[in-house]
Amino acid sequence: MLGQFSIGPSIKFGRSNLPNDIESIRESENYTEYGNNYAIGILNEYKLKNWFSVEIDLLFDHLSSQKFYFVDKNNSNLYKSNQLNKIGYLSIPLFLQFNYKKLNFNIGCQTSFRISEYTKLTITDQDNSQTIYEGNNYNMFLKKNIALTSAITYRLYENFELELRYIKGFVNIMNEKTGYVYNASTTQFLFGLNYKFDFKKKKSTEEIPEKNDE
Repeated sequence: MLGQFSIGPSIKFGRSNLPNDIESIRESENYTEYGNNYAIGILNEYKLKNWFSVEIDLLFDHLSSQKFYFVDKNNSNLYKSNQLNKIGYLSIPLFLQFNYKKLNFNIGCQTSFRISEYTKLTITDQDNSQTIYEGNNYNMFLKKNIALTSAITYRLYENFELELRYIKGFVNIMNEKTGYVYNASTTQFLFGLNYKFDFKKKKSTEEIPEKNDE
């Protein structure tokens, strides 16, 4: 229905990664792996036409990833390191939504603001002794991230939706001021459930012309 406004909660779970450009240079000597990812928040949708809507969400978005480095990829007993990274974002995705029956196809852009981070670096030397550095004040990551995002939703019932979402950052998130000279970006795959409360736009009532007294 035209002029319909929808708002409701959304929860999503999936996997995330922080791939960096060192991987393309050293290949298997330095690589990253996916970690757990979840997002929870509120979605807002406004239907402009029967086939077209605009959606803007407000989400707390938690990403995690691990980075591995080996001095010699053929000998894992030499110096190696394992770095666990976790980032919390306040994310605001803006979608153009194309509707077809029970399916919605979304494409848009997402701006995220870092509100938390955690890093745990484990260094293992050739004697198998470990040194661990961990904390949430290293300031490794920039405060802002921008990503392209797309999604497909399927309306199960009148107000419930299933959603698949893909998010790919296209800016560097590493803070070079802390000594990290390589570039890294975000990648996310999410599966979730949405619930929408629909509010229909009230039709304006036509004024009844007054009758002139004869």
